[in-house]
Amino acid sequence: MAALSGYNSLLAQISITQTNFQTALQQETPLTKYLSYDGEQIFELIGINGPNRVWDFTALEIVEESEGFYSVAGSAEGLPGADDDHIGGAEMVSISDFPIYSEESGDKAIFYEIHYTYFLFDGSSAIKIGGIRVEGDDVNEEREDDHYITWVDPGQAWLDFPVTYQKNWQSSYEMSFGHIFMPTEVDEEAEVDGWGTMITSGGSIDVLRIKRTQNSRLFGIFEGEVEEFEFFDQSGRLVASIIGYYPTFEEEFEELEATWNVFEASTPVSLVNSPELPSGIVLHQNYPNPFNPTTKINYHLTESTDILLTVHDLLGRKVATIAQGPAAPGEHNIVFDATSLSSGVYIYRLTTSYQSFTRKMTIVK
Repeated sequence: MAALSGYNSLLAQISITQTNFQTALQQETPLTKYLSYDGEQIFELIGINGPNRVWDFTALEIVEESEGFYSVAGSAEGLPGADDDHIGGAEMVSISDFPIYSEESGDKAIFYEIHYTYFLFDGSSAIKIGGIRVEGDDVNEEREDDHYITWVDPGQAWLDFPVTYQKNWQSSYEMSFGHIFMPTEVDEEAEVDGWGTMITSGGSIDVLRIKRTQNSRLFGIFEGEVEEFEFFDQSGRLVASIIGYYPTFEEEFEELEATWNVFEASTPVSLVNSPELPSGIVLHQNYPNPFNPTTKINYHLTESTDILLTVHDLLGRKVATIAQGPAAPGEHNIVFDATSLSSGVYIYRLTTSYQSFTRKMTIVK
């Protein structure tokens, strides 16, 4: 799947503001999540810090891959947890939705996970106040949701704005998992310990790296330490993380895990603040939706550019090309005929010379 495009680093380093963070990805965006337990290679990535560095994730052995969607909601309204006293007042919710497949199931999801992360803002920081993981069985299109909720009280100072190289902050909070009544106490120190370029199979992107050191105590009988290395792009979006677990009486990591995300509609960070980047390009929701067999797709361009308008299934495979070639500025209206496609959810994507935009459509026959 196309992803983070490769660009030479044009900025000395990036700085993440609260505005960047709050306005990131206000539409649903396809992504692929990768997981690795390759301890030796991961350990080499951990040791890379400082200015103008390169973190190459392509050397890691992929042990798990899942394709899903990422989006941002402006409040908890209509989402799980909206009625919860603690997280219901969130001012922003990050949502990732991942179907999980098996070889036996082919292209049908056998399981799915949706992760909701709830944030408040105190004027200078993004405060993580909790999360919900929803799991369900999708074998026979019967979804029985299981909710796993985490409360973070009073909240984890996740990002302290503006996020820049060598900045650091601390926070202390309690985490309660599910129905565990005695919370885990956490003291955390965060430091922006590096900036540079992150490389994945999809290309490269400019990032800041945050090192988090968490000391936790559970029920007063367990003490352990977690080191987490998080990589953020200009928008404040988490593009990768490395976690090392070890008890306080050990010097070596007990377990290493690396996760990285490839966002199909990502805008390269090097171009985010470029005066050459046109603003106001819009891909509208198709109408009608759901539809059978035709629907209208409208998009708006601010200047002449080459465009590619395609349709993909949920596995990222292209199933149709609707339009391709030079396009003039202004509104464009195209009728898409899905007679040859079966019922289901599809993704339509508009790619210009500068950006990519995606939305969902549903065919019902």
